[in-house]
Amino acid sequence: MLSLDVCRALTECVEEKARAAGVNAVIAVCDAGGNPISVQCMDDAYLASYDIALNKAYTAVALKMTTKTLSVPAQPGGSLYGIQFT
Repeated sequence: MLSLDVCRALTECVEEKARAAGVNAVIAVCDAGGNPISVQCMDDAYLASYDIALNKAYTAVALKMTTKTLSVPAQPGGSLYGIQFT
């Protein structure tokens, strides 16, 4: 189970990595039921990033895999190709 404190620590870590990469990100963390626990929007993040971040967090929980792992079957020809449209 993810506590709010763990989510805050995770968000801070992701925010540091985003800054180092020169990206203004929206960081979303969901609980085991796919419900958002934490959503943080860095200054000047793209407006579209909010929905994308929430959907990615939900999908990772729903499919029980990280977004990195999901990137393989979501490629053209993969078993989950087109997942972003569901």
